[in-house]
Amino acid sequence: MRQKKVLIVDDEPDTIAFVTSVIEDIGDYSVLSASNGEEALQKSHAELPDLIILDAIMPIMDGYTAFCELKKDDKTADIPIIMLSGLHELGDMVRAHALPIDAQPELFIDKPIEPDKLKILIDRVLKSK
Repeated sequence: MRQKKVLIVDDEPDTIAFVTSVIEDIGDYSVLSASNGEEALQKSHAELPDLIILDAIMPIMDGYTAFCELKKDDKTADIPIIMLSGLHELGDMVRAHALPIDAQPELFIDKPIEPDKLKILIDRVLKSK
């Protein structure tokens, strides 16, 4: 069986390290990382990850823009995305804004992230694929 790939996209190296350690605790997943939305698009097209964990607020290209670009592209449209943010009520804010597409992220998770909750959610999304 092929090892599933998770792409973590965040401009904070500490967050990438933290989420990577949570994923490594879950089990046999390969972890990739990117520091902005533009890099996330490049890696997503090259690697076709099974899950993307995407920060909402980043330099160069933010998570909202990257999300929309990923969902508009047939090659990456079906990749589940979990969005992270330090902003409270992120899910409500994103839903309130008219995204140029109909898709929504699978989950919204507020920072700071609870490791046990993140493990459960990642595992659930990956096992449903």
